Amino acid sequence: MSIATIKAVIDGQTYPLTLSEDGYYTLSGTAPALSSANEPGGYYGVQIIATDEAGNETTVNQEDGTWGDHLQLEVYESVKPTATITYPSADSRINTCTPTITAQLRDNDSGVDPATLDLRINGGSKITQGAPGLTLTPVEGGYDLSYAVPDALPEGSTTISIGVSDKDGNAAEPASITCTIAVTAPTISLSSPAEGLVTNQAAVQITGITSDDQLTSVTLTVTVNGHDQGPVTVDGQTGAFSLTANPSHMQEGANVIKVKVVDATGLEAEITRNVTLDTIPPRIVEVIGVTDRVHVGAPFVIRVKVEDYMITRIEGMADNHALVFARSEDGYWTAQVPPDLEDGTYYVTLTAWDMAGNSTYYATVLMTVDVTGIRFAWQDGDYLLDWMPGYNAAWDAGYCADWEGC
Repeated sequence: MSIATIKAVIDGQTYPLTLSEDGYYTLSGTAPALSSANEPGGYYGVQIIATDEAGNETTVNQEDGTWGDHLQLEVYESVKPTATITYPSADSRINTCTPTITAQLRDNDSGVDPATLDLRINGGSKITQGAPGLTLTPVEGGYDLSYAVPDALPEGSTTISIGVSDKDGNAAEPASITCTIAVTAPTISLSSPAEGLVTNQAAVQITGITSDDQLTSVTLTVTVNGHDQGPVTVDGQTGAFSLTANPSHMQEGANVIKVKVVDATGLEAEITRNVTLDTIPPRIVEVIGVTDRVHVGAPFVIRVKVEDYMITRIEGMADNHALVFARSEDGYWTAQVPPDLEDGTYYVTLTAWDMAGNSTYYATVLMTVDVTGIRFAWQDGDYLLDWMPGYNAAWDAGYCADWEGC
């Protein structure tokens, strides 16, 4: 009985075989579109079915003890897999010495062969599948790689490379990136204002220097009582900066100035200055002179009381004789008047300064020196010099006492 047909079945596709002159039936076909790497045994099984004219059939396949080895079709792909490093990114700056490196390993045919993984840091030892800290998570088309670097890397430039092949032996183009590890935060120092500054000038000068290995990439912000002072220019060579606080953001009394610098990796430093603004001059509220006669050449005392929470000194003058006051426990400022004043009448002028430099000028004490004693009398506000800074009409009430009979 003669052969009617011979056909082959490969991956569910049926192919006819044709009789050639040498007596063999031949299949000239096209291999399946995908690699056989993921098929059982790594090959496509070929089934041959021969049918005679009577309809009798004979079948052999890849499992046949005699011909099975000749019915195993191995198909290889030629497309390379890909390796992409997703973190760190190229030319980036990271602020940890133990980063977690992530990458995507992809191959849409035979598949990535994880056994071929070759991860290296700064050209060091090969890190492979199964290394501590390394995870390969299967995803469609390959693996997602994660590697938690166990040992701290040095600051500075770091190069990471990853290589891998697919199951058919095609090697990916090596993925490589260079990044910078920077874990040292920038620094900042202020030369002005000094901590605890007391001033009567609302336009406070803020001056300082910041340092970082990439000064051109730092961002510096200044706030006064929470108000942003606007863009601040930092010298890219020296790190110096200077600006004047917006006077409208300063308030009488306590003020908080904050200067913050952030570098390209997100590391930051901040410095705070507490500044007191005092624009109100001290107020001289009481002057106590001598009410009893004293002998010529005998010392006597003038006492002054001033309202200001930050008075630093009071000075007086009587005919070019300086009067230096010291504060006593009862809140009065007391001065010993030199005994070498000649006979005569003197106006004693008083000036009080507070910590901010505000001053008040007062000239109401009338002092008489004669052979029998020294007398004082309060005078009218005519002696209060209203052109002096801080003049307050409330102080102009004054007192008028008849000292002729003292």
